[in-house]
Amino acid sequence: MKTILLLLLTCALTGPAARAQWAGTRQNLGPSVNDATHQMLPVFSEKGDTLFFSDVANGGADIMYVTRSAGSAWTAKQRAAWLLPSARGNRWLYTHLCDGQYLIAGRYNRGLQSLIQGKGLSFAYSGKAQTQFIPLPFNGLDTMLNSRFTAAWFYAPAKVLFLSVLRAGNEDLFVCTALNPQEENWTRLQWSSPQKLSVNTPFAESAPWVTPDGSTLYFASDRPGGLGGLDLYAASRKGAGWNDWTLPKNVGAPVNRAGNERSLTIDPWTGDAYFVSDSGTLGGTDIFRLQPDTTKPPVAVQTEVPDTSDNDLREPRYKPNNIVFLLDLSNSMRIARRMSLLKTAMRPLIRALRPVDRVSLYRFGDRTERLYDALSLTEPKQLQHIVDSLRVQGEATNGSVAIQEGYAEALRKLLPNGNNQIFLITDGDFPVFSAVERSILQTLNVQLTVVMIDESPEGQRLLSKFRRYPNVQIVTLYDVQKDASALLRNVQGNAQSK
Repeated sequence: MKTILLLLLTCALTGPAARAQWAGTRQNLGPSVNDATHQMLPVFSEKGDTLFFSDVANGGADIMYVTRSAGSAWTAKQRAAWLLPSARGNRWLYTHLCDGQYLIAGRYNRGLQSLIQGKGLSFAYSGKAQTQFIPLPFNGLDTMLNSRFTAAWFYAPAKVLFLSVLRAGNEDLFVCTALNPQEENWTRLQWSSPQKLSVNTPFAESAPWVTPDGSTLYFASDRPGGLGGLDLYAASRKGAGWNDWTLPKNVGAPVNRAGNERSLTIDPWTGDAYFVSDSGTLGGTDIFRLQPDTTKPPVAVQTEVPDTSDNDLREPRYKPNNIVFLLDLSNSMRIARRMSLLKTAMRPLIRALRPVDRVSLYRFGDRTERLYDALSLTEPKQLQHIVDSLRVQGEATNGSVAIQEGYAEALRKLLPNGNNQIFLITDGDFPVFSAVERSILQTLNVQLTVVMIDESPEGQRLLSKFRRYPNVQIVTLYDVQKDASALLRNVQGNAQSK
């Protein structure tokens, strides 16, 4: 083993979502988004290619959106007509959950486009025919007298709902947790009574947003000590619960100014902060962005790089392979370096695979989808390009469904005298169906290898389930450099000719 000294930027260790400081000059998004009215509440789509917001004028609001592709600017804004029911009143989109699924303001008749109460929340499902609206059931919120929601954020990985609620003339932040978190259908979740967050004061706290790793809460407040009216603040989560947060810190200039700033969110593609301000606008309130501060000094990290003298699968030393990759692309994979760990560990293995090898690649999250299928790997660069292009695309982790699909695929392309192997690469927990257990115990000609990324508490729970089966292999990925060849080494061990 060779020991080297790597210089890693501290921001690269945490990812853009964990940064609390930005530098440079605030940039108004310009006339493609902003105009002389009010633009409020920026919300990124789950894929990051769409920005939703509300145009506010004449006492009402319409949900708008702009789109982009890699390297391009935002398009001109359009009305999100499918999210604008016929009912009157403000139209606000709070969270984009995944393709065609949203959290919006207002309580609607189930499945119909008619508002029955403006104080509630609804899930909106955009189907081929029309959008369906499903109201959220709450315990206790309906009895909060003289109260209404002013903003909300649904943190899907933990099924936690953050709210800012105006009651008795003051805004405070609340959290509701799912009473049945194992339920994968969001419309069937049952919610706890709202609990106040520790960051609340006698002053206003509003517009909550939580980073994808669940570690940092951003919100707006007019508490004393700010730079203007409403300022943006950040607090870190303490412990495993969702009520207790550290003492909030003002994010400072250049985000905050002498006016009012609120509704901070972070661009999943660039790490830029997007927020609303009434300073330096085209009219009312506008949406701005600010780049992350990348000037922090590098931190020296000593790590080990494995010996790479045997990075191939040459015949006849290694048997032909039939490999099925099942890649978890659910929302928790945004955390820190998890996607980097996944992609880095796959590169040496893809380089080593040969035309004699068979490869299938699936992604799973809310659903399972086959992305690549080859009976002969003649174009490894195409497979590598698909892996390099992977992005988080789902909220839930439906791992058991993916495993069942993986066994069916491995058996379809079975090599009687080869190494038939399924790689389940994940970072979280999910129920192990009885059908999966039968496949593990009965399909002895297919090797299941569970690859755990970062081994969080959720990941440890999943590994404890699979450790019950003596024929399941477990690989853990912690370090981008040290574990770069872990998957290749595993295949070498399974495919080596006796």
